[in-house]
Amino acid sequence: VLEEFFFRGVVLVCVYTLLRRSFGKLTAGVAAGVVSTALFVLTHALTLALTVGDVISLTLLGLVCSALVLLTGRIWGAVLTHVVYNGTFVLLALVAASVEGASASR
Repeated sequence: VLEEFFFRGVVLVCVYTLLRRSFGKLTAGVAAGVVSTALFVLTHALTLALTVGDVISLTLLGLVCSALVLLTGRIWGAVLTHVVYNGTFVLLALVAASVEGASASR
């Protein structure tokens, strides 16, 4: 939730607002989406050892969340998308761990 409020609620909106009058809504939206997504991925890269797959999935997540905010004017779709993404990741990790545990005990 905090990541979405910072990267989409602050960074995305600030970049969009700064560029909108000079470059138009579409260009400002694309630039704001790319900037907020790049910072989102970079922040994760600073704290985690990312694989190429991680970078791709985080980039897609960032772009989808940015598009949701830009298209709806609200942050809650992005927050829900991010929560579902993280929840799916945790669920898959738990399933993988239980399958590994079951295999190891045989």
